[in-house]
Amino acid sequence: MEKSRILIVEDEVIIAMEVKSYLMSIGYEITSVVSTGEKAIEKAEVDNPDIVLMDIRIKGEMDGIDAAEMIRSRFGIPVIFCTAYLDEERIARAKITMPFGYVLKPIQEQDLKITIEMALYVSKVESARKIAEKKVQESEEKYRIAFEIQSDSITITRMDGLYIDINPGFTNLTGYTREDVIGISSRDIHIWVKPEDRDALLSELKRSGRVENMETTFRCKDGSYVITLISASIIDLNNEPHIYLFTKNITDRVQVEAKLAASERKFRKIFENIQVPYLEVSLDGIMLEVSPSVERYLKYTREELI
Repeated sequence: MEKSRILIVEDEVIIAMEVKSYLMSIGYEITSVVSTGEKAIEKAEVDNPDIVLMDIRIKGEMDGIDAAEMIRSRFGIPVIFCTAYLDEERIARAKITMPFGYVLKPIQEQDLKITIEMALYVSKVESARKIAEKKVQESEEKYRIAFEIQSDSITITRMDGLYIDINPGFTNLTGYTREDVIGISSRDIHIWVKPEDRDALLSELKRSGRVENMETTFRCKDGSYVITLISASIIDLNNEPHIYLFTKNITDRVQVEAKLAASERKFRKIFENIQVPYLEVSLDGIMLEVSPSVERYLKYTREELI
């Protein structure tokens, strides 16, 4: 098991040696023993100990409180104060440095051991918490970037439809800004042209937790309409279920498809009524399509010719 490493800052040589000897006897590694705040800062940077045992009244221009503040702010190393007494002024100053404990002189070995063990435990927990928070922040930042730059609409609502968050894609799609919708229900701004579609989506989400590629129509802020394709899922947010809604504008696609269908119907009508025989033949002579007029000329049915 790796030994915890301690930096001792004490200007009384006998006390420093006694503390060092005791801590080594119970399994700790002593990185350095120094007598001034300046040296303590220097060694904290070089040695990177797990904890600093700091006498408050030490030699040099700065006392232990000043040194502890610099060590905490620059290196994030926890500090235990060691002192014969604490007056109100020193207590107030010491609190600012957020020490991990106090040991009063004359030092009792058992008190020192317990204080260091508790400080190391709290430091370990605090370090793990900071790492977890950093990972969460990094994850949230990645999510926020993806959320903001997505061109399609993304919304987060409560189960009752109250808007919690929207991305710029939602504004581009509907014309509604954050100020228009945050804290307001989709029922109140009447964005769903068919309320029954919204109710069907909620019903399916409650049943299966997910909806994919549901087509519906939205009414925009300016009164225009967009045809959309919706996918949604239920996510946990602050220990409450919320709806994550991804909406894609398919208006142009639907309109193109409608035009193609109309054109096909028009062509089919002309094709079926054309009097001149029409044949579509592959390069190797296979008939791919024939008009009804061909059947009349050749006396074969379409099924026989294709």
